[in-house]
Amino acid sequence: METTMQSVHHPSRLHPATIFPWLLTLHAILGIGEGTLAPRSSMVTSHMKMVDLGDGVTLECLPRGVQLPRGGQLVWVKEGKDLPRHSRILDSGDLWLNTTDPPDAGNYSCELDSAVDSRTISRTLLIVRSHPPAVVNLNVRPSSALATVTWSTEGNGNSPLLGFRIRYRPLPRPLEVLDEYDPDLWKSPSVLQHIPPLLRQVEVYHLEPNTTYLLQVEAWNRLGRSLPAEVQFTTHDDVAEIELENYILETGRLKVGNIAWGVAAALAALVFLFFTLFLIFLSKYLVHVWRVRRSAKHRAGIIERMGGLGTKGRKRPQNLAQTGIICNMSQCPPKQWTMKKMQAEIEMPVDTSETIELIPNIIVNPGFGGDENSNTQQAQLVNNNSIVRPESC
Repeated sequence: METTMQSVHHPSRLHPATIFPWLLTLHAILGIGEGTLAPRSSMVTSHMKMVDLGDGVTLECLPRGVQLPRGGQLVWVKEGKDLPRHSRILDSGDLWLNTTDPPDAGNYSCELDSAVDSRTISRTLLIVRSHPPAVVNLNVRPSSALATVTWSTEGNGNSPLLGFRIRYRPLPRPLEVLDEYDPDLWKSPSVLQHIPPLLRQVEVYHLEPNTTYLLQVEAWNRLGRSLPAEVQFTTHDDVAEIELENYILETGRLKVGNIAWGVAAALAALVFLFFTLFLIFLSKYLVHVWRVRRSAKHRAGIIERMGGLGTKGRKRPQNLAQTGIICNMSQCPPKQWTMKKMQAEIEMPVDTSETIELIPNIIVNPGFGGDENSNTQQAQLVNNNSIVRPESC
């Protein structure tokens, strides 16, 4: 893939780029200077080209419409050094590279060498996009069951980094032989893929205590992976949870290596929340049921005490007189008012300790009853003159 950028430098204000093509046309019409190059004061073009590693590229020298003068020779120079071996100057004066490597990147100059003139015609900056270089400053700080890995980078191969990869495995113990080409040596979870490109520190978990490991870090971009940078480290003896706790307190943070732990914690919190809400609802429901039952029993007791309910073996009273409640006719309230008051007393919850005082100042006299004329007072014989006494025998 080839990208070209071009800029123009004007050594003099007398020959701007807008009039240079017209000068060439005028020379061609008049037949002046046929087969010659523009005057020495003409502009020098600059280009920048970007190419992927391994692709071919062509670097232009002469502007379009300009021919090489008689007896002149074009020479390509790369920063004062020899040209790559896989390069060739074409008949048009352009430089062609059939393939590109990272060392091919740099500044190229096309110069005119003749008996009457020697000058630079064009300059080209060639940028080769390649895989990133190996990471540097790789360091591992081990613990008994985990290790902290840090690194830094030097460039990205002229292409943005897409991430890093870390892999590790235990080294063979004495008298133990491992096949270096065994694909299972670098199997999950000993391979950490897709580490974000902005990270420069990662924690590695689930290590064996007192074990020597080989760890590799690779950077990668669109064109491939870098060479692995590797380091050996040995985990400490097993001091169990004390060392891990001290490490967490020292670093001030603990990165969970698996997202499942976070999901499990969230689910546990939701379950606890719903269980708490259920207990609150259940307690309120039970209190409500208890109050309803208590109110029903209280109403039934009031009705029974007021004579509204009959008892076993006894007929239900038909009126207040049959209940044994005696009052003067002038003082007795109407039947309709009495029934409303009884209904209000039944519907209104009243404390049991106060039910005895619901009907004050009522004289209970089961042995008293009215006469046939419905008189409510006993007759007394009163004589202002004398009291009639029976004759004595």
